[in-house]
Amino acid sequence: DVGYRSFSGCSSLRSVELGGVSSIGSYAFSGCKALETVHNDGTLESIGTSAFSGCASLSDIDLRTVKSVGKHAFYCCGSLTRADLSSAYSIGYGAFSGTDLQDIRFGALSYVDPKAFFRYAFYDGDGKIGATAEDLSLRHFTGEGKVLRLHSEQ
Repeated sequence: DVGYRSFSGCSSLRSVELGGVSSIGSYAFSGCKALETVHNDGTLESIGTSAFSGCASLSDIDLRTVKSVGKHAFYCCGSLTRADLSSAYSIGYGAFSGTDLQDIRFGALSYVDPKAFFRYAFYDGDGKIGATAEDLSLRHFTGEGKVLRLHSEQ
């Protein structure tokens, strides 16, 4: 596992290979402004509070196996445009605030903090929906400018 503040503020770190890592601790990579890519071998399940906050260049991270995303985990990760949260059941306060998500896939969620996707608007075929576990579960949304619409699978 990657512990509390392990690489926090590491200005030259560009890529991380996570092999056999099941959890990333709080603030582990916070402020790593050059970090672009995080590879997950399929064992990552938990991302702690502010683990990647301030990683402005982070554009590629495999989240498919992540079950829990802590508060502010990706706060101000402005280059993050995709998130496959198909295994996630819990997403904390402000987890994706300050990102630029354009494609997001959800699994069977049990908890989504009301401010997890601060400033995002989600729409299904009937209009605007809440950013709740009930409304987002098992759905795929795409869009831009923080306006995401239910993606029609074909």
